[in-house]
Amino acid sequence: YDVDQSWVAPGFSTGFGYLETFVQQTTGSLYKTMPQGLTDANGTRRQLVCATYSGSACVEYKTNDGSFIKVSGQVVSSNPSNATFVATGPDGTMIRYAGGFGAGDSRKHYPVVMQGNNGNRIRISYKDNLSGRIDKITDTINRQIKFYYENDSSGNPDKLVTVTIPGMGANDEIQTVRLYYEDLTLDTDDKFGN
Repeated sequence: YDVDQSWVAPGFSTGFGYLETFVQQTTGSLYKTMPQGLTDANGTRRQLVCATYSGSACVEYKTNDGSFIKVSGQVVSSNPSNATFVATGPDGTMIRYAGGFGAGDSRKHYPVVMQGNNGNRIRISYKDNLSGRIDKITDTINRQIKFYYENDSSGNPDKLVTVTIPGMGANDEIQTVRLYYEDLTLDTDDKFGN
C-alpha cells in the first residue's frame, strides 16, 4: 500500500522529491541513463517524454501534464549512479538531480541544488548509506539545517529524531523538531470471546 516507499512513515515525506531514471546497458561497459518521471516533494508524479532528439539520442525531456518542466537529456557513462540531470521550471527555477540510488535498471536521483529564478539557492547533502535521507540543507549564506538520526530495532540508521537550525553563537544549534517513536504490536488475542 506504500508504493512510494515513504519515509518517515507510510504516506509522509520529508524530502524534496526525486527524479526516476531507466538504465540500459549499451556497448561494452557503458550505460545509458534516461529520465522517466519526476516526483515532487508533495508526492505529485509527472511523466517525462522526449521533447528533442539529436540523431537517436534524446537531448531534452519535458513533462506531459502542462507543467512545462524541462529535463536535460540522457546520459551515457560507465556508472549510471553518477548521472546528473537538470530540471528547469517555466519560471526559471532550476533543480540539479544527482545520486542515482538504486540497482538494476531503475534509479532515483535526489535534488542536490535548487536555485530560484532570483539566484537564491539551497544545497542538499544526503547520508552516505544511499538511502536518500537528508543530512543537511545549506542556504545561500551558508546557514545549515541539520538532520539527526538513530538506529531502528534492526540497526538501520533511519529514524529521524531531530532537526536543528543555526543558533546565535558560532557552533550553536537550536532543535526545532523532535520526533519520538514507539513500537506497537497488534494484539491478536480475541477480547470478545469469539
